[in-house]
Amino acid sequence: MFILKIITSLLLTVLPVALVIRDWKFHDRRTTKHHKITRGIIIFWSIGSIAATCFVWHDSSQIEELIEGKNQLLAKLDEYQNDLAAKEHEIEELKEKAKKAERGVTEYYLPSGTIRRTDGGNIHVDNTLVNVFNQMKELKEHKEYTDLRNVCQDQIRKNPNWPTPYLFLGVALGNLGDVEEAINEFERFLEIAPPESGYGYEDFRTQAQRLIERLTNR
Repeated sequence: MFILKIITSLLLTVLPVALVIRDWKFHDRRTTKHHKITRGIIIFWSIGSIAATCFVWHDSSQIEELIEGKNQLLAKLDEYQNDLAAKEHEIEELKEKAKKAERGVTEYYLPSGTIRRTDGGNIHVDNTLVNVFNQMKELKEHKEYTDLRNVCQDQIRKNPNWPTPYLFLGVALGNLGDVEEAINEFERFLEIAPPESGYGYEDFRTQAQRLIERLTNR
């Protein structure tokens, strides 16, 4: 390939010089030989030009392939780093939960947003999120799904262990047309919502399962 490129470059360099020499040598003697030489030079010049174009196109395609490969590699690397960061975050959360369990500290969320915390023998009830629950419920009833989505996403960032926002977020996304993400949120809700009857999530879990079936069979 390298030799062909050299030959092509020499052709494109030498042929114009050959044309000048030919014009000088056969200045006023337009013979058959003159025309044959002209045709030969033009043919070689055309071949060289076409070959040069092919080489340029081939090199350009290789460069594009390299760039595309690099971009795919960078995308995979970013995805791997994000997954790694998420796993590290989960590990830190598990470590923190283990430390709290050793100290007798527990925390769980009721569907309505009430938080019950135990610290040793003491029990604390926090109703701070009850207003947020009522807000999500009201937005759902009024079909204000964009606002509902924004509120749920904000609460998931602030209180990732509260299952209810995942359920409401699935409802919002489903009504906004994002079916796949809605199903993911319902599944996430079922993953973290306690199945035990004492936590009060039974009806919510049934609702989430029905919505998944409905969206899946749509």
